Amino acid sequence: TYQGSGVEATIGSSFTMNGGTISSNVNAYCGGGGVLIANNSKFVLLDGIIENNRADVPAASGDSCSGGGININTSDCTFEMYGGIIRGNYANGYGGGNTAESAG
Repeated sequence: TYQGSGVEATIGSSFTMNGGTISSNVNAYCGGGGVLIANNSKFVLLDGIIENNRADVPAASGDSCSGGGININTSDCTFEMYGGIIRGNYANGYGGGNTAESAG
């Protein structure tokens, strides 16, 4: 499941950010504390701030999450960044700022 992200672009959707802030979100399930992109979806960052988000599975589970700021979860997704700021995000796996993963 994709739960806990500030913004989720999934199942062929598109999200364009042209200002504002995505901040202080926690995803403890699969990554992408700030923005999660999955299943043939697209995220375009024109302007705005993605900061202080966490992808952080509880330590007792033995798992880890990736992409504190942005997680591109499947290989059929697109992320385009033309402006904006990604800062101060954390993941207890890979990519505190952002990460790209492949489903296979």
